[in-house]
Amino acid sequence: MTQLCSLLTESGAVDSQSMSNYLATQRETGLPLGRIITHAGVIDPEVVMAALTAQVYERDGYLTQVDILEILVLCYRRGIDFETALKQTGRTLPVQIAQIRTGEILVKAGLAQKSSIISALELALLKGSQIGVELINMGQIDENTLSRTLLLQDLVRQERLAMVHAPSVLKRSVLNREELSQSLAELAALVLDTSDIENLEALLKAVGVCSHANLEAIKTMLGEKTSFTEYLAALVHKQHLDDGLALCTARLLYLLRMEAIKPEEAIDVLKYCKDFGVDADSALNRRRG
Repeated sequence: MTQLCSLLTESGAVDSQSMSNYLATQRETGLPLGRIITHAGVIDPEVVMAALTAQVYERDGYLTQVDILEILVLCYRRGIDFETALKQTGRTLPVQIAQIRTGEILVKAGLAQKSSIISALELALLKGSQIGVELINMGQIDENTLSRTLLLQDLVRQERLAMVHAPSVLKRSVLNREELSQSLAELAALVLDTSDIENLEALLKAVGVCSHANLEAIKTMLGEKTSFTEYLAALVHKQHLDDGLALCTARLLYLLRMEAIKPEEAIDVLKYCKDFGVDADSALNRRRG
């Protein structure tokens, strides 16, 4: 694995004299080089993060030193992140490294600073550990937050959650001190729109929760420009659904939109939620074994 100092100097992000000074500070303090460079405030932290990301991909055999230097030059000269530079060079990777994704989710959720992610990632690379473990050791996050982040990563991997939504779910869950399943369902209700109402009605009628007449009465009461959340709230207000089943329904419709489940499975899962009082993901996991 190419050393961080070499990546930054050879890509032009840091000149040789400055790097010598940073390395001298590292020897004196014992602090990770990435943290020292970031705290100096001269180099964009995104460039340091890109170099560390490159090290992970090189270590795991996805990219060569030649590849990553070309990518890092673009990161530095154009002020873009690693993934954007990767695409601009026409390269694709079979997987996004889990450690990179952990840091990304935590930063976008506002639960960790990029400088802390840089330090933790560098320590993980040096020690052969995981970024989450280092963040806990640094006192940046607790084990519960890491556990939730890893669960969300797994849902993204299974294509049961869009990566863009993972930080919002994590933030809601941690700050509101609520179960991850509730945050997933609440996020789903916010993401869904009028185009999902037809699937909502089909799902509720198939499960026998709400009749066609009741649904039509609610639509008439609300008017033509009803949002998805207004419609769902009206179903709860009229006691066609309780809060728990409404959240299960929203989550299942989100999964339908993601094409993670088929309509027939959504019907069976919602019936299971109704009968046993569990959340949508728990019901789905139990049915799939």
